[in-house]
Amino acid sequence: MNIRILFFFVVFVAFQVRAQNLVMNPSFEENSEVDRDIKVVKFWHVMKVGGFYIHDEADSTVLFPMHPLKNVYGKQEPNSGKAYLAIYLVDEDAIETSCLIQGYLTKPLKAGQKYYTEYYLSLSDNAENATSDFYIFFSDSAFSPKSNNAFYQSLTPDIANDPTNFITDRDNWTKMSGTFTAKGGERYMLMGNHTKKSHLLNPDLNEEVIYYLDDLLIKEIYEVSDSGKIERNEVRYFKNLHFETDKSVIL
Repeated sequence: MNIRILFFFVVFVAFQVRAQNLVMNPSFEENSEVDRDIKVVKFWHVMKVGGFYIHDEADSTVLFPMHPLKNVYGKQEPNSGKAYLAIYLVDEDAIETSCLIQGYLTKPLKAGQKYYTEYYLSLSDNAENATSDFYIFFSDSAFSPKSNNAFYQSLTPDIANDPTNFITDRDNWTKMSGTFTAKGGERYMLMGNHTKKSHLLNPDLNEEVIYYLDDLLIKEIYEVSDSGKIERNEVRYFKNLHFETDKSVIL
């Protein structure tokens, strides 16, 4: 059945996502300098274990290069832009230790509001194991790198990966996504894992597992009922609408 619509209006509207990304420096492009240490990446800090900054302006000829096409862990083009992070999600010397990085949001989250999250992972070429243990936790106060591992292990994630979903693709970026409802006031995000052996693809192999991370996204989910009123100048986003050329009829 063809459904005629007036420009910018539609009858059936479900859950759509607002355009604004709430993550500060979501693709790790902003930095104080090009250096391997994550501390040069603006609005991101390492809480536990660590990782490195990969950037296409890095020198690929040094002994320990951190260039996308030649780094100590392999090679991978950025999912977008020029940069990404290489993060230790399992450290061979710290099995059962949380590996975590902290990021900042542009504004506090709203109590009771639903949000959509998205980020991209790629298993490094040199990784000899893989994990399914990825999560994000939001807080209204900043986390401290001085907190002990028991504190981080006690956190209940707001977004958690399916423990059977092992990320093993080394050639491509794997999109990770989920939704959650905010408690209100959250300005900080903590992402990483608990590094549980039970979440390793091979629990008996105590080797480093390093993933590349890029393009974080957090957006409000905007709920409108079928009878919802569309206000003037209000922006809506619609997916998978197909029209014939020069016609205002949905196919």
